[in-house]
Amino acid sequence: TLLGHSAGGTSVDMMHLSPHSTNLFHKMIPMAGCADCRWSNNKNMPQQCIKRAKVLGVTEWKDSEDMLEQLRQLPVDKFEIKFPIRDKEPDVDFEALPLIDGDFFPASFDELRKKAAPKPIMTGVTKEEGLGL
Repeated sequence: TLLGHSAGGTSVDMMHLSPHSTNLFHKMIPMAGCADCRWSNNKNMPQQCIKRAKVLGVTEWKDSEDMLEQLRQLPVDKFEIKFPIRDKEPDVDFEALPLIDGDFFPASFDELRKKAAPKPIMTGVTKEEGLGL
């Protein structure tokens, strides 16, 4: 059984939808999150990463591997995300989101949901839902 709350609930739902992981568990409890949440993924993640790299001072690179190597040289505390993000960096929206690359999720969530084998599910909400947002 997989259980998760908020982003964890989203992860539980995503694990159910992916053909790579759906057979690794039999029951699921996604609390306060699902793959369809607006913050569950970001089609513009590459652009968001470029914006974040520039905010961190990495402004020139040959290719994505070079940018990544430069980012690896920075102290880890530079990557700390403080909420609300919009107050400090208005052009950067929810930074740490999965990128749907076509492998782990070979189709849209709607299509994968139609094909996913049914599993027993228990779900719900919490008293102060979305308080952190």
